[in-house]
Amino acid sequence: MRGLWKYPLPVPVARDHRGTAAEYADSEDHGLWGFFDKSKQALLPPDDESSHGRAWTYKELSVKSFEDLHKLYWVCVKEQNRTLTREKERQRLRAGYGEVESEERVAVVRETMTLIGEVLVDRQLSYNQARILVGQKEVAEILEEPRSLLEDDDPLEQMESTPQQRQ
Repeated sequence: MRGLWKYPLPVPVARDHRGTAAEYADSEDHGLWGFFDKSKQALLPPDDESSHGRAWTYKELSVKSFEDLHKLYWVCVKEQNRTLTREKERQRLRAGYGEVESEERVAVVRETMTLIGEVLVDRQLSYNQARILVGQKEVAEILEEPRSLLEDDDPLEQMESTPQQRQ
């Protein structure tokens, strides 16, 4: 009986786990340790859980390079995974503490992740707008303009400088 599949499904092979278990028993760089903090404990005391930093601000993130934002985003993903892993373990053990601290930490991490996304979206929109502006003028015209596009065009400064020039 083939069912919906064109080919028969593969049959799983039984593995002898005795050969691979010793390999990972004392491994410090095993990928699953990324779900735990440095002490490799499943739970943190509430004091340690609540001692975390603040969320990054838009202004702080806007000066970071793309590579820095990329690294920071994945640091946030790992921190969120660690915090949610501890929360699941607390629920499993019915520990009765740390829920508020965990929610606060996850909220801070998610706020930073959201702001990183906003910074990247704003950069992309600015890039698209710059391409449209460049497409409207020839590159030579843009380079020949005497004033920079970044200079302030403050009308108050222009009005103050006008009477001085007349005298």
